[in-house]
Amino acid sequence: MKKCRQQQDRQRAKRRRHLQMQRLKMVRAGSTAWPGQIRKASPEQRARMAATTQRWQKRARRWRLPKLERTALALGRL
Repeated sequence: MKKCRQQQDRQRAKRRRHLQMQRLKMVRAGSTAWPGQIRKASPEQRARMAATTQRWQKRARRWRLPKLERTALALGRL
């Protein structure tokens, strides 16, 4: 039973690291939408996308952890 729990914890940690890497990449890219999407979008959708981008940028501060950046550089993912 305990081994199963440890395995679950490892999988969760792996998933969390993966998601953090994805977020870090998005922050580095500086945008959550492609230029094509923005061109085709209606004004309301554009406003929503802008708000989303601002939200990502706001959250970015949380992800700019030196440890996470070092990990990313070590993995060559930036």
